[in-house]
Amino acid sequence: WGGVELSQACDRAGLRMVLGARVKLQDFAPEWLQITVRDRRGYAALCELLSGTQEGEVEWEEVERLQAKAAGHLWLSCPIRVGHGGNRRIGPFARWRSGWERLAEVDRDNLWLELGWVNAEERLLQRRVFGEWRRHGWKRWVLMSGARHAGGEAGPRRLEVLQSIGTLTRIGQRHPEKLPEGDYGLLPAVAQRRRFVKAPEVLRGTETFAEGCSFDFRYGRLFLPNPLVCKEAGEAEQVASRGRQNRLLAQRCLRGVARRYGALYPWRDKPGRAALRERLRRELGIVAETGYAGYFLVFAEVVDECTRRGIPVLARGSAAGSLICYALGVANVCPFRFGLRFERFLNRERMRHSKLPDIDLDLPYDRREEILHWLYERYGLDKVAMIGGFAHFKARAAVAEVAKAMGLPADEAHAFSKRLPRGSLRRYLDRRDDFVEASGNWSDDRFREAVERALELDGLPRHPMMHPCGMVIADRSLAEFTPTLPSAGGFSMTQLSMDPVEDLGLLKMDLLGQAGLSVLRDCRENLRAEAERLPQHSGADPRDPLSEVDYGDDRIYRMVREGGARGVFHIESPAMTGLLRLCRCADIDCLVATVSVIRPGAANEDKKTRFALRYLGREEPEYAHPVLEEVLRDSYGLLIYEEHILLVAHRFAGMDYGTADLLRRLLVKKGDEEALAELEAVFRASAQKAGREEEEIATVWHELREFSGFMFNKAHGAAYAVEAFHGCWLKYHWPVHFLAAVLNNRRGFYAPLVYVMEILRHGGGFRLPDVQAPAADGYLVREGRVQVPLWQIKGLSVRFRERWARERARAPFHDWRDLRRRCQLGRADAELLARTGALRSFFENRHEAIWEAGRLAVKGGGYGEEDLFAAVEEGQRHARFAPMEARDRARAEAELLGFPVSLPPWAFWMENLERRGTVPVAEVEHYLGREVEIAGLQVSHRLHRGRNGKLMKFVSFADETGMAETVLFSDQYREFGWALAQQEAARVRVLVEPDAAGSGISLTVTAVG
Repeated sequence: WGGVELSQACDRAGLRMVLGARVKLQDFAPEWLQITVRDRRGYAALCELLSGTQEGEVEWEEVERLQAKAAGHLWLSCPIRVGHGGNRRIGPFARWRSGWERLAEVDRDNLWLELGWVNAEERLLQRRVFGEWRRHGWKRWVLMSGARHAGGEAGPRRLEVLQSIGTLTRIGQRHPEKLPEGDYGLLPAVAQRRRFVKAPEVLRGTETFAEGCSFDFRYGRLFLPNPLVCKEAGEAEQVASRGRQNRLLAQRCLRGVARRYGALYPWRDKPGRAALRERLRRELGIVAETGYAGYFLVFAEVVDECTRRGIPVLARGSAAGSLICYALGVANVCPFRFGLRFERFLNRERMRHSKLPDIDLDLPYDRREEILHWLYERYGLDKVAMIGGFAHFKARAAVAEVAKAMGLPADEAHAFSKRLPRGSLRRYLDRRDDFVEASGNWSDDRFREAVERALELDGLPRHPMMHPCGMVIADRSLAEFTPTLPSAGGFSMTQLSMDPVEDLGLLKMDLLGQAGLSVLRDCRENLRAEAERLPQHSGADPRDPLSEVDYGDDRIYRMVREGGARGVFHIESPAMTGLLRLCRCADIDCLVATVSVIRPGAANEDKKTRFALRYLGREEPEYAHPVLEEVLRDSYGLLIYEEHILLVAHRFAGMDYGTADLLRRLLVKKGDEEALAELEAVFRASAQKAGREEEEIATVWHELREFSGFMFNKAHGAAYAVEAFHGCWLKYHWPVHFLAAVLNNRRGFYAPLVYVMEILRHGGGFRLPDVQAPAADGYLVREGRVQVPLWQIKGLSVRFRERWARERARAPFHDWRDLRRRCQLGRADAELLARTGALRSFFENRHEAIWEAGRLAVKGGGYGEEDLFAAVEEGQRHARFAPMEARDRARAEAELLGFPVSLPPWAFWMENLERRGTVPVAEVEHYLGREVEIAGLQVSHRLHRGRNGKLMKFVSFADETGMAETVLFSDQYREFGWALAQQEAARVRVLVEPDAAGSGISLTVTAVG
């Protein structure tokens, strides 16, 4: 469904768009019906029809309802085609005549016959049908069209491949759903007229048909939701309430500012109130002009509902820099404290020139759907939908599908495609040497042909999909704008993707599920439950652990710069850990900057190192022009944040904010070099008009041009930095509780084993799963030890877990027999419980538990009918079960839980590793300039392509003292990469060197022991 894109392309080319849909009539002749939109009312009726169809099939009654609702606003036409799969017969003409007559009864004045053949059989067939149509006296209503599916030279080959993939057949193999052979390319106008030179009424009818289609997608306004009226309200009531929205927003903002900053009246009593008042007035004025008041109020409602339900929220993106959002409680960072600018989010010029701004709101990932259901209920099912889109053919999928369509075995096709890079096939084929090295099968003619044919599919839509977080809420039924369809999650979904939805004036809302918020929530709840047992820390009360957060506490920053932030969302990755060490992070502003400077756009040209040197005072800031000092002072003269593009273009070149925002979008997304060249000319002309010298213009433009790719705006970085500091605060004061929350949410950067080792290093311990432990959703800390939940046991059935949770919440189990009876325990689940020690409340050791579990029937809770061991006396049986060795217990735990509990992970996996002569990981920094050997578990791997285009690898090693990241450059990776990949723990020789800023170390692997 690409109607919006088609409309825009037609506008650019000066053409008229004709838009419609072809539907299949069930048990009806003619089988296919073309519905073409004439105006906006017809488009809305067609959207409503398509929203209720399954794969384009409709019933006759639906067509009658459609024409009753939109008679005169739609054209109906009957395409005449030879049947798919080679069926050359049209069937009895009497049946066709009956169908035409029924359609004519519905709306004779809008019923048409389509003519336009793709092969000789269709031409002959259409002549016969045309004669019948004329005999009915309908010759006026005939138009020329045709089934045109393949444009360009590669079109027919692409069509053939796509049909084979869709029908799971080979290329060239016949199938009823494949189009018959024919010319499906686009015909020039001259060729079309030549076809019907002897039937001028067809040409006249075609002109009449086209002239009757006036619909386009230029709605010319926003259709924002209105929280002040009920979901059944009509348009008049919606419009009448818009003035009230502005007044209500202003009132709520005044109350919120008073809550955030203290009493405001009288205004002049305290310094800074004038600036506060001026900014609030300016933001509210722009919101009123752009009609955004209702949008802010909707988000305020969402936040209020989340607060009522105890769900934490975090606004990110440019909206977090708005004083309005801060006052409403949508955002949690003060725009004055962090120097955040409202213009990056919303300005008058942006509304005329660029994409509509939207608010991004993070929710705990496990509570997000709860709020989505509430929004559907609050605003009405017809006015709310998730945003749809399409998955596209990329390298792996395209090659695998084409190879199968060519007849290659499926296992060979998948094995070959897995060796290809992810992403665009065309982009990687441009680097042929790397592609050949990666694929390994380039000498095979079959796979070479598969790749060449897959290029014709690269980037084409593959199947519909739902946007991961975007939704839209309108002030009227969405059927006026887009058809909808059900998604796998049960939510309705637009058939338009994100950009077309916004082009129509429907504003996207992003509600994202975020694990970091879930971790903070779970940690705080666990602390409150344990508050009576926990010691009081200075400035940190476990009953309200974030109430006295001190953003200047150097103890927190020391932990961060020493690499102790593992588990903290946004800043725990090896790359972030290395950058924070490089900068010797000592304040929240540095944390904001580092969260942003590591992004690909900001990280160009060694900007991370330059920022670190300037932050540490080892290099002076440089500015391409004096006017940029005020703009770039917060980043020491470096372009780091998205709004720097706006501010540089505005302050230096005099461009308006809307045009500057277009420049920002092009630099962020890359790719459209033609549009960027046009904006470069605008930038240069505007700068010359502002009196800038040509050399200055060239220098500043070069810096802007190099600052391209994905980047954060400062408000986004500030929101994440504050959240990260909260995580660091909790980890510093209550590390075991915090890390247990990370394990509970299973969303950390590292594998769970890393957090297990962190807990042990902080003096915590673990309790094995236990069927007698209170039913809980996850990891809980009690008296310094973390209780591993039953759901952590790999392979344990959902059926048992649900029954166990229900029964254990009702009462503890009296004995083994009671557990079996109440939970209907089967042998498979019982053996898993026994092997992990979860039955220790009933048995002396695991050998006995495994014996008893093995006696259960495969299903149900009774013993097997033919149990060979049933006759063994109880006393004799108990005497036989010796305790299980610690290593055997740990082996079962590692297999079923992912980590051992009976032994520390390093003792279990590094037992046979020769460690004599190695340096503990935490002490390696003391050997600067030397080569030393370290030994540890490999807990993290990431491949990276260096500046020379060759692959290198980063590997993190952990032992009982700590964790460190090493790098294997391309030569070492080729030599040692395979050997490392075969080991869970390894001994390596590393060269310890200072990092680029001289404030940390880097470890280069030189040998693998």
